[in-house]
Amino acid sequence: MTTTVSDLNAFATVLPAISFTPNKVIFREGDSGDNAFIVLSGEVIICTLTDEGELIHLTTLKRGQLFGELALLNEFVRTATAITETGCELLVVRPALLRSKFANADPVLKFWIEYLSERVVDLSKRVAPGKPPKSVQKQQ
Repeated sequence: MTTTVSDLNAFATVLPAISFTPNKVIFREGDSGDNAFIVLSGEVIICTLTDEGELIHLTTLKRGQLFGELALLNEFVRTATAITETGCELLVVRPALLRSKFANADPVLKFWIEYLSERVVDLSKRVAPGKPPKSVQKQQ
């Protein structure tokens, strides 16, 4: 699912932005989930490294796509590694904002979101188990 241009513009008025150069790790599989991100420009690769050392490319995210939300929502560790393929500008969704929005959510909707996110994490672990790539350094 991607967001509309008007959604992105609205998000940009309340969410801070961060820029990355190409080939930088945004986060690694196993890291704590301290933020989620929305791609404002550029492309982000989501990948994992198997126990055999094989890099598995899971998807490439583009403008308007959200990532890092599962670890943030359920306080899980990251289930994959995110690396910039190009220079990127990302909107940062901080935990406090998400918690305040989520606290006011309808209880049925809240249950539904928590349940689905746990299922996605479980399926991700089954489909693409592994360790984060070691060849790319995390941007400081």
